Amino acid sequence: MDIVGLFEGILNIKAETVTAAAAVVGLVGVTVEYLRQKRQSRIANPDELAQSVETNISPKTATDPVRLLYRHSFVSLFNHLERIEDLRSIGAVTVADLKPIVWLAKQLNDWEYHSGSISPFRGALEEWYERGKLIKLIDALRQ
Repeated sequence: MDIVGLFEGILNIKAETVTAAAAVVGLVGVTVEYLRQKRQSRIANPDELAQSVETNISPKTATDPVRLLYRHSFVSLFNHLERIEDLRSIGAVTVADLKPIVWLAKQLNDWEYHSGSISPFRGALEEWYERGKLIKLIDALRQ
């Protein structure tokens, strides 16, 4: 799946809307033509996705627009999950309320497309967020 397909799938929108959606979430603006070219010429590489969330941003990621887009997307997802954990930790929502995101939690912990033994997301989840906040949420949802 390419980045346009990812946005179309997650946001249920067409490619022409991706640029507007990207602007809303603060992504670097790209043209629809660029997205169409990427859609035709690139399939997401699991290792590239994994490298985009390295704890310390590599020079390759820092200079690759696709990897930066992946990284920004994961940061946005993780920030959303952090807010969910805040609500769970104060009792505003329960694990039972969060059943729709159990699959996501399992993928973040043990991503089925990654060739390594440890989830590429685990390091970011542990190091980017204080007191293991996201790990607590992931672990609670996996049980």
